[in-house]
Order: sequence, then C-alpha cells, then structure tokens
Amino acid sequence: MKREWDMCMNLNLPQVSEVVVRVSDAQDQPVDGLPVVFSAEPSWTQNVSFAPAEARTRHGEARTTFEANTTGVVHIMAHVNHVMREARMTIQSRPSPVGGGA
Repeated sequence: MKREWDMCMNLNLPQVSEVVVRVSDAQDQPVDGLPVVFSAEPSWTQNVSFAPAEARTRHGEARTTFEANTTGVVHIMAHVNHVMREARMTIQSRPSPVGGGA
C-alpha cells in the first residue's frame, strides 16, 4: 500500500461511500488474496461502520462500504499484514436550501 488520501463527503446523513485500497508489491504489481482490515480511530467507532470490515484483494484492490452517522473529521485505517495506511475523511452535512417556498 502506498498512499495516504483525503476524502470529503457532502451528503445527507447517514453518509455512505465506497472505500478502495490498492495493494501492490515492491515492483508496483497488484497483489491478490491479501486480507485488508478496515477500521476507524477509536473515538469514532460508535459512529461509523465498514461492510465488510475485512476484504481480500482482487486485482490488487480491496473494497468496503463506509458509513457514518455524524459529521466531522475521521481518520480511517487500512491494515495489510504489518502495514497500516491512514486516510482523513471529512463528513459534512449539506447546507439547507436558501429561499422560498413552492
């Protein structure tokens, strides 16, 4: 795994987004069959979920669905073997429409 990344979600709660982790070897070739474990920082564990929380790489990618039920900045982690990468995700509620009625 090579990168840290930033994501911003701007939808109505609950927030749902697909998270994709790319895993490659030292020669930058995709690696298949490795388990990737997804998690969030401890202070967010009651407000987020990953489905599934663990996924195996296929064509070098592992995918999960991330869901949050509150706004703020959360750090999510992907663990592969003894390597961990972190991403900062900002979750915002949509602004209310301004203006008038029907």
